Parts: sequence; C-alpha cells; structure tokens
Amino acid sequence: MLNGLLGNDVVAFHTEGLARNFLLCAQELVGLPVDLEAVTMQVGDREVAARHYPMEDHPELAGKVRFLAMLQPSRQDVPEYADYLAEIGATVARVNAAHGRQGYQPIDLRLADDMAMAVAAYTVCDVLMVNALADGMNLVAKEAVVVNRRDGVLALSENTGAHQELGAFAVTLHPFDVQQQ
Repeated sequence: MLNGLLGNDVVAFHTEGLARNFLLCAQELVGLPVDLEAVTMQVGDREVAARHYPMEDHPELAGKVRFLAMLQPSRQDVPEYADYLAEIGATVARVNAAHGRQGYQPIDLRLADDMAMAVAAYTVCDVLMVNALADGMNLVAKEAVVVNRRDGVLALSENTGAHQELGAFAVTLHPFDVQQQ
C-alpha cells in the first residue's frame, strides 16, 4: 500500500500528525529521504508531499464531496445480512443528519439492481472502493476501470478475487482495518 500511495504527487490525511507519520513510515520502511519542515519526501526524481485536509477546516467542500454507496440487493433473506444493511442505513442517516443540509447529503446510499446507473457512476467516479470482507471476483473492479473517464483510483480489498490481477494497479485495502481505510 505504501508503494501505491507513493505513486501520487500529494497524499492527503485528516491531521498533520498522520501526514508526518506517513513520511516517517516511508523513511523507516523504504529508506526515502524526508523533509519534515516541507512535509515532503523524495521518491526517485519526484517529490511527494504529505498534506492534511480535515473536512472541518474546509467548509467550502461541504456540498461538493459526495459518497455514492451502491449496494446490490442480495441475500436479504439471511437475517445477519438484513441486520447489516439496517446498520449501514442507520450509520448513513447519522452522518447525513450531522453533515448534510437542505439539498445536500454527503452519503447517497442506493440499494438497487440498476446496471445502467452503475455504469454511469463508474464513468465519473474519482475513487471506486471495492471493500469485500471475503468475496469472489468482484467484476465491478474490472468494469469500472475500463469505463472510467476521470483517471479514477481503484481502492480494492485484498480479499477480492480481482485483487490478484489488479492489486498492483490499485490501492490495497485491508477490509478489517477501519483506520487504514
């Protein structure tokens, strides 16, 4: 994951401390030269900056950033799955109540089997997150990277079948590590 992040010119974090920890991690694990004052590191002939952009410090982003959560309806007859969906819905409602405003909700949760809408979303997303705990191929990861028109980033669980083929081209997610995500 560290090497994947180092492919960016700027890596953003919620706090200044996390940005500095990222630099120190790269220095310790990869041996990269780090400038803690400039909060940058040298990666070959490129400079990579670590920055912090907490949402609270940028109220101008409210209304401009949206998370589209598209869930496929399946296994709804399994009580644990139904309970999990209810928990997701409650979390989305709490976040939207706390951070939304008239005409804007930060999370748009959709539980639908709508391939046309899914493909349309793939074409314009900045990041596609496929974060299966344990799953099969996750063809959505392959479909989205083929049709995306915005140089979108694929954030892919290491537990997907697609990770074996696409992991080298994705930001790897560890599905049980919420802090890492």
